[in-house]
Amino acid sequence: MPPKNRASSPDVLLREELLHSETTAPAESTLSSTTTKPQENAPPQPPRPMSQFDQHVLTLTEAFPTIDLAVVKAVLTASSGKLEPAFNALLGMI
Repeated sequence: MPPKNRASSPDVLLREELLHSETTAPAESTLSSTTTKPQENAPPQPPRPMSQFDQHVLTLTEAFPTIDLAVVKAVLTASSGKLEPAFNALLGMI
């Protein structure tokens, strides 16, 4: 069995790539660490308002906790996003 050529083995190549990336990394990490500090002191962003579809999904899942979420979404979509027809359709399923 011939000896392995260590210079071309995947482990050696990977180490060389890592060593090369470490030599360029300090400049990049210094830049990224200075840009993240102002964000750490920023107040948290307010939550996004829910879409009407998501509000209806939440209402229907609270009313019908035993029905899968995928089914609730499918019924609401089939009801053109209207809450009352979707509610009546889900009521007929239980």
